Amino acid sequence: MKALLIYLLVTSVCTGVFYGCFRLLMRKETCFAFNRATLLLIVILPLAIPFLPSPGGWSWTGATIPETTFATRLDGYSTALPLPVANSGISRTGVPEDRGAKERPVVRDRETVARAAEIVDVPVVLVTPVGIVFWIYLFGAGVSFFIFVVGMFRLFGWLRQARPRRENGAEVIVLPGMVSAASFGKYVVISDEDYANNREEILTHEQGHRQLGHVFDLTLLTVAQIVFWFNPVIYLIKRDLREIHEYQADDYALKRGVDARKYQMLIIRKSVGLQHFALATNFNNTYCQTKKRIAMMNTMRKNGRIYWKSLVYLPVAALALMSFGMAGNSDAAGSLTVPEGWIKAGTAPENYEMGVDPSAKKDGKNVAVIQSVEAFQSGVGKFGTLMQMCLPGQYAGKRVKMTADIKSENVTGWAGMWFRVDAKNSRNSLAFDNMQGRPIKGTTDWKQCQIVLDVPADAGKLAYGVLLDGEGKVWFGNVSFEIVGDSVPLTGMDMNPNIPESPENLDFSK
Repeated sequence: MKALLIYLLVTSVCTGVFYGCFRLLMRKETCFAFNRATLLLIVILPLAIPFLPSPGGWSWTGATIPETTFATRLDGYSTALPLPVANSGISRTGVPEDRGAKERPVVRDRETVARAAEIVDVPVVLVTPVGIVFWIYLFGAGVSFFIFVVGMFRLFGWLRQARPRRENGAEVIVLPGMVSAASFGKYVVISDEDYANNREEILTHEQGHRQLGHVFDLTLLTVAQIVFWFNPVIYLIKRDLREIHEYQADDYALKRGVDARKYQMLIIRKSVGLQHFALATNFNNTYCQTKKRIAMMNTMRKNGRIYWKSLVYLPVAALALMSFGMAGNSDAAGSLTVPEGWIKAGTAPENYEMGVDPSAKKDGKNVAVIQSVEAFQSGVGKFGTLMQMCLPGQYAGKRVKMTADIKSENVTGWAGMWFRVDAKNSRNSLAFDNMQGRPIKGTTDWKQCQIVLDVPADAGKLAYGVLLDGEGKVWFGNVSFEIVGDSVPLTGMDMNPNIPESPENLDFSK
């Protein structure tokens, strides 16, 4: 969803920049074929730029849109988004049991227990700004497509009203009443009055549209108008392209022997008319367009300078490619994509880049990475985590083992996998482990880590992920969950450490 919206935005920006150059330098030139080709390239080329390799700079595939969330609160507590555990987005295969877990001590650290709530107190993502924008986009595209369909039905209505007459390779449909002459492919629609009085001029003009393939240009622009309905530049390009079509059709008619004076007077009389369908080329124009058409007929062609002006597109295209092309370096800033279903969180997520690392694999499967940024702001307890939350589901009332393979590089603080079980409608944690008692530090090779917790039958939600506290980089993959027997020792800490079994020292004698 985010990638699509970013792609549409990047493409629209490139289209606007290219069209601005056209308006400033080339719009008034009389090389109609060259201008037509330029406008079509302005529509097509930006579609490819985000997929072309760039020597550096920003890449749309890794761009991050801030996900400010709206939380739904029940009884004063945030509810968890039910994301299936099995759909972790990194690995769905099981991992052999870590036999060394039996020797691991149970951590009883009050500070760590207190910080448990800090790690995953993330509101539920029910509605995001990105989601709202996406649905608005779909609505606009749907409306544009509906308008297109209505126009198609209107065109078919024309074709059903009368039997076509074949003239000069065209299917001519003569309709009664005030009908603006137009052509669509091999069909030409003309009023009975124009057929009787201006048949030669109009049919020759419309034949020019057919011979030059203008319907294909309008088809492309109509599709672009549906997809990029929000971009006003597309509408301006379509308007300019229609003007160029008329210039070319006028030139075609005059070169076929149509009397220029009579033809220009006809255009003036037809300066007010309706355009019935987006894909149809219409003979009628507004008064301003009529003035331009007549001016272009009487203008001497000077095509040489337009080729020099077109050279301005080379640096502009290079700049667009450097800015919006695919970044070749996967470690470049902003080149990581957060996998679907996962959330960036922590006390300082802005200190880290998180997402799938396309340059790394573990057992042939994708791995995620958390890495500190260059502008890292150090401080106590500033960490980032890539995490998920889910309902207990099949794990309720069971002992659950979370397993993942983890690798680190230059970790100055510590890193580890974490797993937490929360109560229903409460911020209280029923079970928790974050490997702080057996942390990953410095540079390590791939290592299988695990956490074993009891999930009570009345548990409200599960939260889990991998965190990095301090600078460095940590990869993880092959994330899996499985139900284990009671013989597998727990790794989680006592959520109520050092609590006596009964009241004591009530008389303050000790």
